[in-house]
Amino acid sequence: MLRELGLLAAACVCFACESTRTSAPPPSKPDASGVARPDAAAPDSGAKRDAAMSGPIRVQIFSRTEGFRHDSIEPALEAIAGLAGLRVQRSEDPAELVRALADSDVVVFLMTTGDVLDPAQQDALEAYVRKGGGFVGVHSSADTEYDWPFYGTLNGAWFASHPAVQRARIAVQRDLEPKLEFLPAVWEREDEWYNFKANPRADSAVRVLATLDESSYEGGTMGADHPIVWCRNLDAGRAFYTGLGHTQASWQDPLVVQHVAAGVRWAAGR
Repeated sequence: MLRELGLLAAACVCFACESTRTSAPPPSKPDASGVARPDAAAPDSGAKRDAAMSGPIRVQIFSRTEGFRHDSIEPALEAIAGLAGLRVQRSEDPAELVRALADSDVVVFLMTTGDVLDPAQQDALEAYVRKGGGFVGVHSSADTEYDWPFYGTLNGAWFASHPAVQRARIAVQRDLEPKLEFLPAVWEREDEWYNFKANPRADSAVRVLATLDESSYEGGTMGADHPIVWCRNLDAGRAFYTGLGHTQASWQDPLVVQHVAAGVRWAAGR
């Protein structure tokens, strides 16, 4: 099954790079969120990626939890590791994560929860992304690092609440980059549907790729515009978030795995 998912993702997911990445960091100044950009040195991920664009995408999966721990982490890891065209490593040690940044095209925060990085590790991840590194947040990555303002910008929103697991309809924007044209325009599936503390669309840099239809399930609190999948450019880097993936069954769904693969490939600039 996982081999079939990998072949499906490799055959169907191909995206054009929207912007040219540079290896030099921009001048240090506050961003739109008021967060000062770090002066700390970071791996020159943009230059390393340019040299390795023809090889597999180097993915570092980080799944540390300091709060609730999802039993879907292991199925998710297995599904992502089985995708063709990716070289996947996994860690729950933040020091190891920082050491791996220099050799990673994309960092995936796979259902992390709580405060998982210290200030120096936060600076390293921020500098990595701003210099061209890719970031993918999955589900409870939104339940992570509430006291780090840059992380709110990077992930796009923080978790507020959720109702019980149930079926809902998702409206997919299939004409935007990264293209999710392999998904149905109206996608119905069962998952745990997050309400967020703020609408990520409030940041003009965020591009919403899919929204929940709150009339199709019980417990939505965000109204007519309830984003659930989105992405953004952040200096030379890229960030993608999906709210899907709470249930173990999600990671047996080829469309769930494929849309995460789409986010990884886009974040890597492929």
